[in-house]
Amino acid sequence: MRSLSFSRSFGILISALCLGALLTACGASSSSSGSSSSNILNSAPAEAANVYKQSCLQCHGGNLEGRMGKDTNLQTIGDNMTKEEIIDKIHNGGKRMPQVGRSMEEGDIDKVAEWLSTLKSNAAESANEPAA
Repeated sequence: MRSLSFSRSFGILISALCLGALLTACGASSSSSGSSSSNILNSAPAEAANVYKQSCLQCHGGNLEGRMGKDTNLQTIGDNMTKEEIIDKIHNGGKRMPQVGRSMEEGDIDKVAEWLSTLKSNAAESANEPAA
């Protein structure tokens, strides 16, 4: 009986530690990527950047690199999605994307979608190049 109680307690402890590690990773600062970690975000219009920081940064990262897998990388999202498709994804979610539109103002959604739709392969390369 004592062995069963110990096993259950040990299992709960391990589960709690794993959950804590996962939550810490999701909320961790993106500054570990180095000084170039905010090049794309720094080039965003101020209002769109503020919305992104409040609503998107935790899952998509400080440089839009995606913190939840390659599907969450937004660095060149404009190559694959239009502004309207991005707005739809924010409202309705998708594979890993929750329906975050419920907690955002419509104008904020529009601002961030407008900016994200401009992020294309050639724009990402330009943002990471050193100034001449």
